[in-house]
Amino acid sequence: MTKVAVGDFNALIGIGINDVLAARRADVVHLATPTIVDYLRNSLPNLVILDSTAPGAADVVRQIVLEHPGIQVITCSTDSPTLTVYPPFHGGESFECSLSDLPSQISS
Repeated sequence: MTKVAVGDFNALIGIGINDVLAARRADVVHLATPTIVDYLRNSLPNLVILDSTAPGAADVVRQIVLEHPGIQVITCSTDSPTLTVYPPFHGGESFECSLSDLPSQISS
């Protein structure tokens, strides 16, 4: 089962993310963005999804990529129809894809 940690999002976006993850039967935990790095000390999800506009999100992404390179990180925002993926198999390099590609990114 895929384990996913989800950072701060507004309620509507959070519901949408939950719907996508529920369809994939993912085990989901919602956390305040600044607490995700601490959470990773005790639990290692396969994926972290963050709002790229949340305060401190860029620092959290950098810390995850450096300290936990095996965890895939996806950042997205309601301001843009794209998301940024930091895949572990690219050593922290990122790439952008459309929101419609999110389900395939989660299952890959």
